[in-house]
Amino acid sequence: MRAGLLKLIPILNCVDRDRVWSSDTGGSKRFCGGDGGGFVSAEKNYIAGGTAVDLPGDGRDCHHFREFNIDTSANGSARVCLGGTDVIASVKPELSTPPLGRPHHGKMEISVEFSPTAAPEFEGNYAVTLHIDGLVLSSDGNLLDSLSIAMKAPLSNCGLPKVDIIGGTSPEEEPDYELSGNPEECTRLETCLVPVIVTLTKVGKHYIVDATAEEEPQMTEAVSVAANRKGTVCGLTKHGGAGLDTSVLLDMISVAKRISQSLNRCRC
Repeated sequence: MRAGLLKLIPILNCVDRDRVWSSDTGGSKRFCGGDGGGFVSAEKNYIAGGTAVDLPGDGRDCHHFREFNIDTSANGSARVCLGGTDVIASVKPELSTPPLGRPHHGKMEISVEFSPTAAPEFEGNYAVTLHIDGLVLSSDGNLLDSLSIAMKAPLSNCGLPKVDIIGGTSPEEEPDYELSGNPEECTRLETCLVPVIVTLTKVGKHYIVDATAEEEPQMTEAVSVAANRKGTVCGLTKHGGAGLDTSVLLDMISVAKRISQSLNRCRC
């Protein structure tokens, strides 16, 4: 499961990194493609100045997420609203053939969509493949972290039905499987080792957590850290072309671990 969530990183590595502000004829502002050069100087200074004094434009401090909500009212799915970012994730388990030498190991397959608006040696063993689908309804920055939270939440309330193996006692006989319809016999997934992703975005000489759509184009570098409830770092990736001093990188990882532990305990 840990490796499955990390697949989100290359999928979304370049999402929303190249947008700039422009003004339409009505005087309102919108995002369009570009290299960031369309940001007026005042806006750049406003964002960089707020980050430098630990006061981003929306009033949070640099190392805190915006207020967000997780709705897990439907079994096996979750909806996360983080600022203006709105994503849905669902989990669908199915029986599958386990890999050779690992008779009870399943796997995780992850896919993400954007809304138009935003083996022979089976031998009677079985495994479970978890299909996790994410849907982005709207984006206001920090899609990667939002999707990782949304995808972990339904794993906690997803029940795997009891499976009885019928037949298959001889090599010539194909086994059959009977799924129990009793919800009391479902097995709950252990998710304490499943990570969430925390991205720290460097703006000027400082870095922030949960960068908004306005702050992301000002990024010089960003580091996405996947860590679980125990504080174990399961994966890390860096965005941006510039280098990071080792001491800065280690500090960013430390902050990400602390925040991910808090998210795992309280929300996921």
